[in-house]
Amino acid sequence: MLHSTRTRAFTSSSSCQVPRRLLLSRTVPQRCVIADASLKDTPFTLVMEKGELAEFPEQPAVYAVYNKDDQIQYIGLTRKINVTVSNHLRDVPESTAAVRYELLPDASRDALTGAWKAWMEEALAATGGIPPGNAPGETKWQSRSAKPKADVKLTAGKAINVPIETLIDQVVKANKVVAFIKGTRSTPQCGFSYKMLSILNDMRTDYEVVNVLDDFHNPGLREAIKEYSQWPTIPQLYIGGEFVGGSDIVEQMVGNGELQLVLRGESK
Repeated sequence: MLHSTRTRAFTSSSSCQVPRRLLLSRTVPQRCVIADASLKDTPFTLVMEKGELAEFPEQPAVYAVYNKDDQIQYIGLTRKINVTVSNHLRDVPESTAAVRYELLPDASRDALTGAWKAWMEEALAATGGIPPGNAPGETKWQSRSAKPKADVKLTAGKAINVPIETLIDQVVKANKVVAFIKGTRSTPQCGFSYKMLSILNDMRTDYEVVNVLDDFHNPGLREAIKEYSQWPTIPQLYIGGEFVGGSDIVEQMVGNGELQLVLRGESK
């Protein structure tokens, strides 16, 4: 089981001397910032609590990520720990349950790298191997700009003999979270569609988008989706193959915590 949440701000060492183990091949600039806490002595912080992302400071840090079984997955360094943890939760949610981190607010690149090396050496000594996310060739833990996912298109723009209702059913049942909206993922065309996508983005959940206004790829979808759900308005959200509701209902579910449970499969 994961340790309970314990966060703390770390203070810089009063000495400007950088320990030998943190030195790189060239001299580290003389700054009064070093990693003064070992990996094992740094407390855990749960990434999610009660369906909400924990608050992390917008500061440089060395950090280690753990899965739900307290197994270390990755050791990294960052200029903004809050952004980095959020990205890991988005990219590798199954492996991002808790983090240990030490803030280095005035650290140079060399100081950050030195702190990372020290934690890597400690992890190697403790486990006998490097964390899986740091293995050669592993890329999913590396920071990168996320490209918007392409919207789902029910057809290739050519006439087909399959009823549109059948295509809707296939998309709904083949994907965990699907939002039928007016517009695209990057450019929703109505306020309610924008609100629904904003909620899903804030929840940092993976989801698919189907544009009901795209008559070329999704002919007849705007009316067909209303018949499919027996719900008169758009947008519409589906989770686990089931209709959840429109924008207002989804917003209410966020407020009472129900949507978080549904997304985790803990409620229907």
